[in-house]
Amino acid sequence: MSAAPAVGVSERAQFHALRRAFARRFMEHEILAAAGDVLQPLADFLGILIAFGIAIAYMLIRTHVLGPPMSIAERELAAWSDELLMLTIAVSVAAAFIILFWDTLFPDLTDARILPALPVRMRTVFAAKLAAVLPIYGVLALAVNAFPLFVFPVILSCYTQRGFCEWFAPQAAATAAATVFVFCASVMLQGILINVLPYRLFRRVSVYVQGLLLAGVMVLLFSALGFSPLPGSPVPQNAVWLPSWWFVGLYHGFLGTASPEAWRLAGIGVGATVLAAGGGALGYGLGYARFVRRTVEGAGAVRERERRRTGTLNHLTRFLARDPRERAVLNFVARTLARSGTHRLVLGAFLSLGFICVLITLGPLVRDRGWQALASPNAPVAGILIVLPFFGLLGTRISFSVPAELGANWLFRFTEGRGPAGVLAAVRKFMLLATVAPAAIAALAIYPALWGFAPGLRLTALIVLIELVVLEAMVWTFRKVPFTCSYLPGKANLKVTIGFYIGGFLGLAFVASREALWCAWHPARFVIVAAVLMLALAAMTLARRRDREWGGFVYEETPEWQPIRMEL
Repeated sequence: MSAAPAVGVSERAQFHALRRAFARRFMEHEILAAAGDVLQPLADFLGILIAFGIAIAYMLIRTHVLGPPMSIAERELAAWSDELLMLTIAVSVAAAFIILFWDTLFPDLTDARILPALPVRMRTVFAAKLAAVLPIYGVLALAVNAFPLFVFPVILSCYTQRGFCEWFAPQAAATAAATVFVFCASVMLQGILINVLPYRLFRRVSVYVQGLLLAGVMVLLFSALGFSPLPGSPVPQNAVWLPSWWFVGLYHGFLGTASPEAWRLAGIGVGATVLAAGGGALGYGLGYARFVRRTVEGAGAVRERERRRTGTLNHLTRFLARDPRERAVLNFVARTLARSGTHRLVLGAFLSLGFICVLITLGPLVRDRGWQALASPNAPVAGILIVLPFFGLLGTRISFSVPAELGANWLFRFTEGRGPAGVLAAVRKFMLLATVAPAAIAALAIYPALWGFAPGLRLTALIVLIELVVLEAMVWTFRKVPFTCSYLPGKANLKVTIGFYIGGFLGLAFVASREALWCAWHPARFVIVAAVLMLALAAMTLARRRDREWGGFVYEETPEWQPIRMEL
């Protein structure tokens, strides 16, 4: 890999050719349908981030312009909270990009097989990888921060003697430093893992590292949302452990208004960024070639532990399903989720979002009344096992639409003539066993012990019925074998669909948890509500079974207006 460039081909030309190839591979993927626009997923993601940035800007305007009048001291304390929130969002979005695209700086198997045989220097390959990834990273970071970066200095310049640029430059510099730190820290972490761990162990550990980073991002967001500054010093004692606080201190250092605590945090932020940049360059410089070699060596390894796990799974699915097709789909879904870090990450992201919603709801209750408030009947505690299973169902349903190994779906196409009943039954059964059943067991163990046997049992029954109705609604139009259909960007507007699901259900969950809690202590009302839910569930099930418009499973997404051409 260290050979000199070929005669007649400059290193610069090699760099540009590799950069274009890596960027194209980053955007194009076999999971996309043939009719799909490769730029649409990036546009959807940008739209979500821009909408999020607009929401943050509106919160700033509502606090400082539309809210009640504040004194100068109150406005300064509120500004601390706003600065922390904006920099936390910058850090969190940058970290989310790294988590989702953890492997973008790594050579994949195709690279590892082809590039060592070519006269290309390692530094050229690594520089091309960076040049392909960094512009997208910068665009995504700018999308979520653009509106707050513009609105906040405008607001502050209206109430102080400083002009717009005097507020904007420190905010932009602190935000840029935060995003650079996150990128460099992730590169350093990956470099350490590459150099310390064998290839197969690195791949296995990377999934858990991504999960821990995702949990850390959620904790960081929750800490910023729940922060309220106190008179005197708005910097809490544990601020040194939260990266977003480092860059709040750096922001005030650029402004020239930093207190001793803020200067200390700014120093930590600058030192951590320099250390991460140096450590990342050193780690990748030492481990990149080694990783290329180990990728080829470890690609075809067979794991004995996977064989033992497969035998246990076969026994379990044989017990759960008698239909061979149903057993096959259950095995396929379970093994795909067990092997694919991408699908586990999608599911983990939605579960983490559910935990954040639960924490935001429980936080004020515990803060105002203490932990003993959880032992008394209340809607936030009753809603925990309504909200978490919903996010589990939503994450599972969306992960089913993310394809894996499309070349292997020929087996399902070959056996499709037997009808959809076994496949769709397996989909519902897996979602039931993975989300609704654990929630029912937890509710049956928790609520009767906390609030009495009879009310707890009635509350558990209502929770199970609500989740069953939600499950039926989510699989109502599902016409795919999980993980076997290509993705068509733009056919489903994710910005609207996911927002509608989450926003609509959270509003309904608030009402449902209060109603379920009330029904748990009123047997007559419980009977009426339970009967309504059971009738709705029976009607949805009957309508699904009588559906005569089945047109076969979908394996290749096409736009609604485009006829199936069969490539003739």
